[in-house]
Amino acid sequence: MADAVNMTAEEMETLYEEAKTIYYHVKDIEKIKKANAIFHQLDGYKESAAYAKKTDTMIEFRLGNVVTFGNFEGKPIRWKVLEENGKIRLLFAEDIITNRAFNKERDNVNWEKCTLRRWLNQDFLNQAFTLKERMSIFATRRDNPKNREWSTDCGPKTMDKAFVFNHDEIEHYLPNPEDRGLDEWWWTRTMGHNVLSAECVYMDGSIYDIGLNIAQTEIGVRPCIWVMLR
Repeated sequence: MADAVNMTAEEMETLYEEAKTIYYHVKDIEKIKKANAIFHQLDGYKESAAYAKKTDTMIEFRLGNVVTFGNFEGKPIRWKVLEENGKIRLLFAEDIITNRAFNKERDNVNWEKCTLRRWLNQDFLNQAFTLKERMSIFATRRDNPKNREWSTDCGPKTMDKAFVFNHDEIEHYLPNPEDRGLDEWWWTRTMGHNVLSAECVYMDGSIYDIGLNIAQTEIGVRPCIWVMLR
């Protein structure tokens, strides 16, 4: 491409509109890279600088990358990008961000009613993200199928901005156990062999379908969020 200083106004406008069309209508990341190069090339023409920044973010948050978004207890939160669709991304915490009980009391609960869900969708969102960041996080409908092995009811579908994976989602997004394991257990939202327990992922990445006591406070939390890049 020619430098912007060597282009006519008509040529710059043609490129600008081409890149905007890609930005608004094309999902392919390679095309987004092309638009990004055009916006940077145009060097301040109209709103090219703002679009360059937006497409920089889309490229940074591409599938498989580890990115930072938000801040919890003084540390940036690292996320793995597990799904992309246009400007939408599924982010999964690379690390355990805290240790909490699935539910404060050892009582008959499920994901819909547990205190972990309430904390993630209220206190965590407010503590970890700025208002602008929170506006990028949107609620999605989550399925909560029964425990495969024990047929334990896991409750109705829910609408969540922040959540932890269920058994099926772990196997879909993280099919290899080596991609799941950390140095401590972490919660899923699938109930265990009864409603007083919830499945966890063990340190070797295997899913413990019997589940652990929901009131155990030393189990890790790895949130997931869906964000719209802006």
